[in-house]
Amino acid sequence: MVVRLFCILFFISNLVKSQDYPILSLDTNGTKLVIFTEPQAQKIDSMLSELSVCNEYKKLIDLQNKESIIFTTSDSLCSSMISNKDSVIFKKDNIIASKDSIIETKKDKIENLNSQIENYEKIVGLSDKEISNKNEEIKIKNKEIIKWKFRAIGSWLVTGGILVLIIL
Repeated sequence: MVVRLFCILFFISNLVKSQDYPILSLDTNGTKLVIFTEPQAQKIDSMLSELSVCNEYKKLIDLQNKESIIFTTSDSLCSSMISNKDSVIFKKDNIIASKDSIIETKKDKIENLNSQIENYEKIVGLSDKEISNKNEEIKIKNKEIIKWKFRAIGSWLVTGGILVLIIL
């Protein structure tokens, strides 16, 4: 901005020095023209080229300012994203640890249930053996009962035969 103001003041001071020129006039088509001397035109041309260089520098400075803001903003954004990712990773690690402990607890429960199943299978096996043993005992007792029945029937028959013989 200061450079522009300086260039404009410099331009005006040069114009004031030469009273004859610049001249404002109209051409045959009615278009307004400004007529300069050759040194004035060269000065204006050099000032315009300096002004364009100044504008380019200003654009570069503005661009650098914007880029530094962007870089600063992106750096802070990246660091906040990293810290957010770190907190998410920490939370996920805690969740994984709790899930692992739940898995271990479930594994322990499964092992306990498997041992209970084995114990019940042993009990069922022992119960089957006891039942077969009891069935064998029942068969033996039934045979003894049948023997005793035959003995009783035989003794009744013998006693009845003796009584019949005694009575006769």
